[in-house]
Amino acid sequence: MNLRDLQLSFSQEILFGQDSGVQPLIHAGEFDSVRRLQIYRNNIRSTLTESLQAIFSVTEAMVGSDYFNFLARQYVIDHPPEEGNIHQFGNQFPQYVQTVEGLENFAYLADIALIDWACHTAYHASSAPSVGVDYLAQFAPDEYENLLLHQHPSVTILSSSFPVFDIWNFALKLSEETQAPDINAAGQYVLIVCNDLTVEVINLERELFHLLEMSKQNCLLGSMLAYIIDSNSAYNLETGLHKLFSTGAISNVSIGTDDCSSTN
Repeated sequence: MNLRDLQLSFSQEILFGQDSGVQPLIHAGEFDSVRRLQIYRNNIRSTLTESLQAIFSVTEAMVGSDYFNFLARQYVIDHPPEEGNIHQFGNQFPQYVQTVEGLENFAYLADIALIDWACHTAYHASSAPSVGVDYLAQFAPDEYENLLLHQHPSVTILSSSFPVFDIWNFALKLSEETQAPDINAAGQYVLIVCNDLTVEVINLERELFHLLEMSKQNCLLGSMLAYIIDSNSAYNLETGLHKLFSTGAISNVSIGTDDCSSTN
């Protein structure tokens, strides 16, 4: 058995508990080979479970530690890590939550898990400065419609049919409200961004969500603002742009060409 085959067989044994033929190759010490593999398997699964608990802390707060531990351990078995970088482990957990029998009355939980994951990826995203709305002053007014707004690398935006921002704050006890949010209330838009190693979860108004959504598609500022006005003629664009830049979600502005793929 060459080294690659040995590594693959060992990983199958550890992650899935399958007899892969490596047991005879393990030196028996205080414990026999089966027991030694079991100890190692338990340690790996415990480490991965603890990693999920650290990443999905608000999701855990919603369902309780015992039940989350059950979910996490099952996820580890069903979705073992595919690469050595543990920071990527858990990327399928929000989708996994949607498939778990018994969570039908917690349909919002997958969106909470998405926010948890976005916070994790935002913290580990590439660092970059953010620019304020005054950065636009370096461009001539007749250039504004051809400007591209480049998003900070940590940015994730989420549109939910549930009031996920209120649920999130309630779970973190960041809200002064003592009563749980009405999960049947209107859905909310959320921005996750990291500036100066601080991750923020920000409640967005619909127009700002669409501005960020369109900027990610390389839409020009003129096209973006025209779309917003078409959808809500009463919207104050100046105030909206100040709000957008104040979130830290924009890292650069440049003159470009419209490559907008779609508009929602």
